[in-house]
Amino acid sequence: MGILAILSTLIFVAANTSIQRAEKPACIVNLKNLHLALSTYLIDNQKWPQVPEGVELDSPQESAWWRTTLLPYGMVEKSWTCPTLRRTAKERNMEQALKENHYVPSLFDEFAATPYRWPKMPWAMEVGNNHGAGLLIIMMDGSVQPYEEFHKNARQ
Repeated sequence: MGILAILSTLIFVAANTSIQRAEKPACIVNLKNLHLALSTYLIDNQKWPQVPEGVELDSPQESAWWRTTLLPYGMVEKSWTCPTLRRTAKERNMEQALKENHYVPSLFDEFAATPYRWPKMPWAMEVGNNHGAGLLIIMMDGSVQPYEEFHKNARQ
């Protein structure tokens, strides 16, 4: 009986890790969609999107503002949610978590050139380490990498 319990635990952990790794490509696609939406916004408006005064950072109002602002640029509601977090929120009946953005754009100033002046500054990052290799970030050139790799390279 004890052996079966240990084996089932090992299988459960291995299966969950495999599922997380399989969801990583969809998460990367979401980040690339966000990069494309931000790039297009920059081209159309000649400035980086600015969270309005009075909207508290890391709040539901900020999440809603980003979703509304970038919706015309292809960032549909599903694109703001990491597949791993979507799955775990449903499993835990945490539907409120699905209304929050799981990707956070950088808060550059409004000038259109600023995001390009800082090539080592990520344009957006994932909230949390959802795929077992650190939270994912997307850079100016559209490349996606784990934050730990970025941080290690930035110090060199």
